[in-house]
Amino acid sequence: MNVEQMAILGFVIYMVSMITYSSIRSRRINAWPHVIGKLLNADVEYLNTVERGSAWEDVKYEYEVDGKQYVGTRLSPLVVRGQVGLRIKKQLAKIQYVSNDQIKVFYNDKKPGESYLVKETWLNIFG
Repeated sequence: MNVEQMAILGFVIYMVSMITYSSIRSRRINAWPHVIGKLLNADVEYLNTVERGSAWEDVKYEYEVDGKQYVGTRLSPLVVRGQVGLRIKKQLAKIQYVSNDQIKVFYNDKKPGESYLVKETWLNIFG
C-alpha cells in the first residue's frame, strides 16, 4: 500500500468514526429529559455590527434538577461560528417556550450541569 492509499484509508476511517460518534451522541441527547427553566438571555452577538461578520449565540438560562440550581449558557450541541447569524437565529427559534420567559431545558440526567435549549445535532440539522 502506497502513501496515497494509506492517506485515503486513514481519511475514510476518520470519517466513519466521526459519523458513528455523532450518531451515538445524537441518540443520547435526544433521550435527555427536560425541566422548565427561566430564560435570562437569548440573542445573536456580532463581532462587527455594521458588516454582520462573525456571530455567536449569547444565551443564559437558569434551571433546577433535584433541588440544585444550575445556570446554562449552551444553546445547542451543534456549535456554529463565523458568518452564521441566520443559522443561529434559526436555532434560537427552536427554543421551546412554556410562557414568556419559561423554557424547556434539556439536561444530561447523569451530569445535570450539562444542558441545551435545543437538541439539534448534525444528524437532524436539516430536518
